[in-house]
Amino acid sequence: MQDSIRMGGFTFTPGLRFDNYNGLTSSNAFQPRMAAAYTALPLHSVFHIAYSRVFLTPYNENLIVASSNGPGSASAALGAGDSAVLRTAHRNQFNVGFETQVSHLLSFSGEYLWKFTYGAYDFDVLLNSPLTFPTQFRKSKIDGALFRLTVTPTYGFAGYATVSHVRSRLFGPRPEA
Repeated sequence: MQDSIRMGGFTFTPGLRFDNYNGLTSSNAFQPRMAAAYTALPLHSVFHIAYSRVFLTPYNENLIVASSNGPGSASAALGAGDSAVLRTAHRNQFNVGFETQVSHLLSFSGEYLWKFTYGAYDFDVLLNSPLTFPTQFRKSKIDGALFRLTVTPTYGFAGYATVSHVRSRLFGPRPEA
């Protein structure tokens, strides 16, 4: 479900999504989303802020091998210590930004984001082979900024320049099953 509500210079976009996952584990979650934007006509600018909660499922590549556990399992044969079935994860994401028209040919925009993921996923490599499998971390934090200068399409020419900086941190092994 999603809606768009306009009130003067403000636009609100509330939403709610439901996901159900039935893989090696079963889980479901509601995912609320909320965004607001303000159009400042005298400044030729738009300011926005957003929040979303995202339901994440494990990567499917070699998921059975990565989730096997106990003596005699594929992961134990490869030397994995505390392997367990990969579970679903969730992320809280926040975005704040702006876009402004600098001239009739140029616009400038910027955004900052924060992502807090609980049960984050990444890929690992099987020995020195090209085979990959998913692995799960306890949590991760990703934050970053993006700035873009855009040339409005004029006489068949358009372009943009982007500068971004993203920082990510992974914390600890995945939680106990």
